[in-house]
Amino acid sequence: MTAPADGVSLADIQVLTSLLLACGLRIDEINILRRHLDRIKGGGIVKMSNGATIVSMILSDVVGNSLEAIASGPTAPDPSTSAEALSILANMNGDKIPISINQSLRTSPETPSRGIPSSKKVQMLSWE
Repeated sequence: MTAPADGVSLADIQVLTSLLLACGLRIDEINILRRHLDRIKGGGIVKMSNGATIVSMILSDVVGNSLEAIASGPTAPDPSTSAEALSILANMNGDKIPISINQSLRTSPETPSRGIPSSKKVQMLSWE
């Protein structure tokens, strides 16, 4: 499930994903980038809900059950920042990264984080 950030195409996300997997980044680093380059991930569904109550039923396949890591956290607050995402990219071979990726990380608003009013209306039900 993806809804690339404005100005980022699905093809750009596919190129970036291939580069990320090839360079040996940890999954948590890859997920930081995914959350910051997508309108749904990283609490994006909560942001789009305009304060509606959301019930999120989560079946985890993630060690430690970190809610922001499960499916890149569409209903979970995102603890990471755009600066962290840019830092991860800075350690990669930048000439192959689509320009739209860097532009989006520099100009897009932060993903929803803990403490935003709409996150108080999200009920998380998880099973281990």
